[in-house]
Amino acid sequence: MEYYKDLAEMYVGDDVSPDFYGWVFPKYDHVAVGTGTVVNKTAIKQYQQATRDRAKGKTEGGKIIRVEAHPIPEHPRPRRYQGR
Repeated sequence: MEYYKDLAEMYVGDDVSPDFYGWVFPKYDHVAVGTGTVVNKTAIKQYQQATRDRAKGKTEGGKIIRVEAHPIPEHPRPRRYQGR
């Protein structure tokens, strides 16, 4: 994963998400590969695989450590503190 040592990538296209983007972000000793969608949540595994496929040649030799998903807020969060 030397390719991503000092580089992050973003992918756009219906293969990785119809309404968002796919990404590869460098971490301490690995890279995070992901995507998101609010339009077609049932296809998230398909979009995740397409994002991994796009990065495949650059992540050769790597292994999947964990697959997880987290919601991405679609609206501003409420203000909890004011005047600090």
